[in-house]
Amino acid sequence: DKMGLLNPSLHFIMDREWWIRYLLLFGLNGIKKVDDVFVNFRIHNNSKTNSFQDDFVKEALNLYYSIASIYNVPEASKFEKYFKISLIPEFIKLPNISTDLLQKSLHYFWLHQGNISYAHDDYKTAALFLSLINVEFLQKEDAQLYFSLKNRIKFLPPFLKKLINRIR
Repeated sequence: DKMGLLNPSLHFIMDREWWIRYLLLFGLNGIKKVDDVFVNFRIHNNSKTNSFQDDFVKEALNLYYSIASIYNVPEASKFEKYFKISLIPEFIKLPNISTDLLQKSLHYFWLHQGNISYAHDDYKTAALFLSLINVEFLQKEDAQLYFSLKNRIKFLPPFLKKLINRIR
């Protein structure tokens, strides 16, 4: 009841938005990390995950921009400056959400997108996402990933990364 229903205006990340609402409301308390696999899914040529990757990223950018804008956190201006974004219709604003938690979520999103872009050898996009991050919002091990990605982008040319990946 506190979270509301899935947002029908979302087509690619409706479940992620719902989980974000859950985490903003209830935090990580009660969530346990286990090594067991609870679910598997196949990625095939016709799956949304495989066929519409750009649409997933665009909708995620709109989601995180909506969060930043509606909750009036400073990161909203970075979305406006660097991305073509728009507010998500029917976005559900939750009461009494910590600004610090919101900001950490946004910086983790940028870290995740930077990591994905780097993995796809898109150094320019990875560098852009990493440039938006304030390391103070990251935990120690995630800050290490941030610095590692920045150094790899700076010192490991894409052709050499591709060669190393083929050897592995």
